[in-house]
Amino acid sequence: AGLTPGSGRMNVDIIEPGTRMPSVWKANLALDHELPWYGITASAELLVTKVKDALYFERLDVMTPTAYGQDGRAIYWNAAGLNPNNSRMSGTNNFGMTDGTNNAGTRANRPSDIGDVMLLRNTHKGGSSQATFALSKPMAENWGWSLGYTYTAAKEVSSLTSSQNTSNWNNTLIFNSNENVDYNSRYAIKDRVTATLEWKHAFFGNYATRAGLFYEGRTGRPYSYIFYNDVNGDG
Repeated sequence: AGLTPGSGRMNVDIIEPGTRMPSVWKANLALDHELPWYGITASAELLVTKVKDALYFERLDVMTPTAYGQDGRAIYWNAAGLNPNNSRMSGTNNFGMTDGTNNAGTRANRPSDIGDVMLLRNTHKGGSSQATFALSKPMAENWGWSLGYTYTAAKEVSSLTSSQNTSNWNNTLIFNSNENVDYNSRYAIKDRVTATLEWKHAFFGNYATRAGLFYEGRTGRPYSYIFYNDVNGDG
């Protein structure tokens, strides 16, 4: 018997004309000063980075919304997906609306012959600031040490850590689909403390042996509360 192929959905990746490679503006100011006690050096440094051109993805196949939530969020579920009675149930657990369950469907206004349509474009939002303060005692005779603290604040629109465009879009934390909004970078460490201790001794003639300890403490990594399911039906 012959087979009749169905019409396939077209997955398209688009780069907006004029898109520029990522680049940043960066400014740095540092000061070192030897204190009058024991040869200790005090240091202060400020590093400021402002995004000139970064990249993020928009998903064009979400098309027009079918409704708006009580919080103003655009929603793309079909009629069945807008009915809370069609939630996916597992025993007494309600897992919310799920694509394909009880005829619920995402991106209701997407044409039937369109699949994933991803647009890569530039954003100028995002940047970071880092302030570092340190004390150090350079190696003199047998001992040396340092103690430093760094404060970091950073924002980004998209981290773009995936090898697939759809994953990069999925992993962008936003309120409405395709928003160009910068948020606290998931890779920023707010507070960082470092310490070093070095020791040197010549056991055999002029052949010096060195030993060192390094400590690093971090706290303040950002996190987000996200919905378990596809709350707005954008896929």
